[in-house]
Amino acid sequence: MKHFTLKTAVLFLICVFLLLTSGCGKAADTVRLSEIDGGDLDESQSYFSPDTGAQVARGENGYYYMDSYGEYIKYYDIASDNEIVLCSKAECSHDNRECNAYLGGEYLYQVYFYKGYLYLLNISKGNIELVRCKADGSGREALGELCESSDYNVSVVFLNDYVYFSIIRNGASDREGKICIYRMPLDKREVETVYTYNSVDSVFIKLRGYGNNLYFTIMSVEEDENGKFSRSGKGLLCYNSGSGEVNKVIDESIYDYCIDTDKGYIYYYVYGEGLYRAKDKIKEKIFDATDQTGFCDLSYDGRFVYMENSGWSTFSQAFMKNDTEVTEYIWIFDDGEEFKTIDVSGEHIISIINGDSEYFFALRYGGGMDCFNKDKFFGGGILEWRGDKTE
Repeated sequence: MKHFTLKTAVLFLICVFLLLTSGCGKAADTVRLSEIDGGDLDESQSYFSPDTGAQVARGENGYYYMDSYGEYIKYYDIASDNEIVLCSKAECSHDNRECNAYLGGEYLYQVYFYKGYLYLLNISKGNIELVRCKADGSGREALGELCESSDYNVSVVFLNDYVYFSIIRNGASDREGKICIYRMPLDKREVETVYTYNSVDSVFIKLRGYGNNLYFTIMSVEEDENGKFSRSGKGLLCYNSGSGEVNKVIDESIYDYCIDTDKGYIYYYVYGEGLYRAKDKIKEKIFDATDQTGFCDLSYDGRFVYMENSGWSTFSQAFMKNDTEVTEYIWIFDDGEEFKTIDVSGEHIISIINGDSEYFFALRYGGGMDCFNKDKFFGGGILEWRGDKTE
């Protein structure tokens, strides 16, 4: 049985950058950006990073996440400002399998909240299965198997009572020449393929749900004769859960994107070029790429757009053999204008997760999962981590 630790979760994407298998599909005509339905951000939770954000889920009155070893589910209650083990059993010691919060390291380091239920990914009998429980951690039940667990991980999105997912292989030996997006209804154990892309050394990344639509990008990786790796994107695509059509929204070499659901803009980062935003058929460049920002991760929390370069920092040195030292930052944009930055190293951040309009989450050195209140930061300029207050 494979055990997924906190370290595995943080380093997982670094492996994916290198070790990929693949996927060509047929897409319909380009859609107009004005037709975007942003949906309910707290339902889709698209404000969390698609790659690392599954480590935190927004509940009705707080946030769920796992402890540093993936052994127990924890819950941060907003009103009381308390972190608890997610177990309501009377006199439970929270240190054994009888505890409602117990996971035992047998789950992927991923947690989701959708329509009043908490969802987890268990590793059982060589398969990754979807598990559901009540908001208090009780009543755990297996809903169905998504895929085999050997050398696999999954990127998951909940949309219109389905779970959509893509399989990410950690090894390059299986070169099928195609990648797929699948879905399973939450009331049936039936997995079906909804989109296939044929190409070698490609992977679906950045799966996000907005309204009735599933958005995603396709990343391709190439290795030259000197062992250096480069990446490119195959555009931003959109799957409509009602019609089943796949549309190419933007045909550029896109790494990441997010949608400002308030003002109707799509923000997207083009490899080696920089940050753009587009609305209808008009686009503008708002940030030029440098050797510090070959590609950047994006998110939108309902108020602001966030851009960060920690992924590029790792990839450029480890896989592109670049000697340039990259300083990791988070850039924050308000209506296309840069107005705040955060020094990642200065805040001792290991992995950036972000969050909704209230709290920003990250894994931090020595502190595990931590967060700060965004109103205090944006309103008064106070960046105060909760973990620092409770030490």
